[in-house]
Amino acid sequence: MTVREYARIQTFPDNWVFEGNVSKQYKQIGNAVPVNLAYAIGRSLIRLFNDIDAQNPEESQFEDANRIANEMLPPELFPIDLFDIQKAYPEDIVRNDYRKRKRVNNVDLDDSKNVLVSLVTSENIDPFNQQNAKLYYTGKKFPSTVKLNKLYYFMPYTKGKGIRDLYIIKVARVGTKHEIRQECDENDIRIVFEIEFIKQLFEDYKPIKLMIWHTFTDTNLRAILAM
Repeated sequence: MTVREYARIQTFPDNWVFEGNVSKQYKQIGNAVPVNLAYAIGRSLIRLFNDIDAQNPEESQFEDANRIANEMLPPELFPIDLFDIQKAYPEDIVRNDYRKRKRVNNVDLDDSKNVLVSLVTSENIDPFNQQNAKLYYTGKKFPSTVKLNKLYYFMPYTKGKGIRDLYIIKVARVGTKHEIRQECDENDIRIVFEIEFIKQLFEDYKPIKLMIWHTFTDTNLRAILAM
């Protein structure tokens, strides 16, 4: 078999580059731990350490590291553990019934519903500029203060401009960055929102201060409309 075929057996991504001649490349692949096996072992170890930490907090060997890390964050504002979210919600975190909504510009909006305002990076901004984005994925950190299972609307934040467009969150779930960017690692876990454009709320962009890590604002539609 070819080097690439052997690499696939070991679950290396196709863009992984091996150095040296063919013989050395075969040896590298043969000596390697399968990528997906290493990933599975790593996840198991993280869960094991978290369980030990929860059951024996006074004996935790990570106590000092956790304390230092927590002191670097604002009070009561910590990143969620994406593995825990995946375990708690193996399918969907939230699924909103959007099919009953009238697909017209003057659709009735529920201003009591929660809205997540999120920064969209420049590499992903094009579909949002065209108002036809279908997916949004978070960074590797997502704040624990956001009630994921209560989210309903989504508004993309364009750096240097602000907010303008309103989307409905059809589904919120644990997914991967690879779904949006095929060149990325299939194991790069993120929170993924399946979204659908509803309407342009404002004629032009409105500036807004992103309250959490300069990346997110968790609010409701009533507060947005009052801007």
